[in-house]
Amino acid sequence: MANAIDLIRQDHEKVRDLFDQFERAVTSLQKKEIAEQTVMELEVHAKVEENFFYPAVRQVGGIDSTMNEAEEEHHAAKLLALEVARLEPTNPYFDAKYHVAKEMVLHHIREEESDVLPRARELGDARLAELAEEIERRRLEYLDEVRRMLRGDLLAMIKGLIERSREATGRHGSD
Repeated sequence: MANAIDLIRQDHEKVRDLFDQFERAVTSLQKKEIAEQTVMELEVHAKVEENFFYPAVRQVGGIDSTMNEAEEEHHAAKLLALEVARLEPTNPYFDAKYHVAKEMVLHHIREEESDVLPRARELGDARLAELAEEIERRRLEYLDEVRRMLRGDLLAMIKGLIERSREATGRHGSD
């Protein structure tokens, strides 16, 4: 069975694949569908990390600044991803916003795989297996929630993502 680190890496590969698909897409409709799938994957992945993986890794100790930066990168990527989701692919900024989001996410993945995942190994096999089980249990719930958000009101989506991001990072109000 895969452990939590394996699941995080699998998510990273899914997102990298979506980025590649976007680059190969020919039609606006293809790009829009890939962008929406990317937003869903990123949001579900971020929720899994913020709610389960990151709190566990913080228990290792000595990694708070790295974890704070990772959570801020999630926050910024979510906001940009929402902008991509609300644009039509014919908008002249659609591709540019997607590419900026891609670069932000790839930067985050590189740092996470070089700094966070090696530290997560210190949690031990049993804890990583336990985290993987919890992640798998919650993934479908999160996916349904994200789909509802993407179909819902844009303002409600933005407000909900900002609030969840603040809850996960411990920030409140208009920081």
